[in-house]
Amino acid sequence: MREYDLAIVGGGAAGLVAAWAAASEGARVVVLEKMEKTARKVRISGKGRCNITNECRYDEFLSKVNTNPAFFRWAFSGFPQKAIVDLLEKYGVRTVVERGDRIFPESGQAWDVATALLDAATDAGADVHIFKEVVNIGVSNSKVTTIEFRDSERGHETVMGVKAIILATGGKSYPRTGSTGDGYTFLEKLGHHIVPPLPSLVPLQVKQLEFSKIIGLQLRNVEVSLEVEGSTVASEFGEVEFLDNGLGGSAILRMSRQAVLALEKEQNVGLTLDLKSALSNEQLIQRIKRDVKSGEFSSTEELLMGLLPKKLVKPFATFHKIGLKKEAAELSTTEIAKLARTLKSTRLNVGGTAGFDGAIVTMGGVSLKNIDPKTMQSKVVKGLYVAGELLDLDGPTGGYNLQIAFSTGYMAGKSAAKGLRE
Repeated sequence: MREYDLAIVGGGAAGLVAAWAAASEGARVVVLEKMEKTARKVRISGKGRCNITNECRYDEFLSKVNTNPAFFRWAFSGFPQKAIVDLLEKYGVRTVVERGDRIFPESGQAWDVATALLDAATDAGADVHIFKEVVNIGVSNSKVTTIEFRDSERGHETVMGVKAIILATGGKSYPRTGSTGDGYTFLEKLGHHIVPPLPSLVPLQVKQLEFSKIIGLQLRNVEVSLEVEGSTVASEFGEVEFLDNGLGGSAILRMSRQAVLALEKEQNVGLTLDLKSALSNEQLIQRIKRDVKSGEFSSTEELLMGLLPKKLVKPFATFHKIGLKKEAAELSTTEIAKLARTLKSTRLNVGGTAGFDGAIVTMGGVSLKNIDPKTMQSKVVKGLYVAGELLDLDGPTGGYNLQIAFSTGYMAGKSAAKGLRE
């Protein structure tokens, strides 16, 4: 392997953009990726479609960034949404804007985005090597000196002298893609403070097992409220999906960050589902009364099938102790009111999350106090830069997290190349 000025650890979204940016400035760049292919998380993001970014206004975008939006504004200004769209289109990836200002590849294939990022990096002159697992970063007098990595195919180890390193190993979410928290270990060992990583944008586990047998059922237009210690702290409207021992879907994921933080504090967390959000409680009562009066539904079970998806009827009835065999015509005014109330307010207790295996992103990471926001360089070790999910920055669903990776990767790459010239 030839000599390099800059080693980038991790060939994901942040690492490949960093490689493209640095190599375009003339730096001799090597990307060390421990998996069998680059950008594995990009390839599965957005359910395989890849929500590249979000085209909302600059100030609105920053308002969505958690922990420290002011820190991110430097990187975002240097490489905004249009910059990544232009780069991808240069490599054949045309984009479309969908609901919520979300930008996707026109092809609907996340693979195309991953391929374009790799092509951009290699065309700029970066060398990309797979099956290369970094095991140590050498530092002398608070300055990067060497990087040591293992070839997982051949088994041998290599120590390479370098002048700069960009850590872009990702967080801990979706560890099967290679994001296993290696970067945190390196950074902590080198004297950086790590804000404890936690899963975010993650399905929530519920304690009510009645709903565990309807895996795969998706509900649209559900209003969900998140309660912490009995008080409503967030509400979302959208899709809810029943998973193994839990709930996912866009409405749940958007509130999961608050739920995770509350669970970490050992607070009581609950979810309340409004399964008939289009109707007020009184409108729903009148709807049920009309259905009963019509004579079309002989039993309470048939009545509920007109109000809920078939797979949900029995678990719902079991949970709320509703007798399905009772004749619909015999339902009293009180029973109809109770039925409407349960449809408008089904409360489930949250006992945990799907963990990092099921999380889209990681919250927490290297403290932003340890990183220069104008360069992404460590304030602890000269020549060491950090980008992407390793940083204590995260956002909601909708393309925000990939844009954070692209922008910080670009800033790190440009800054490292500039530092090498100086």
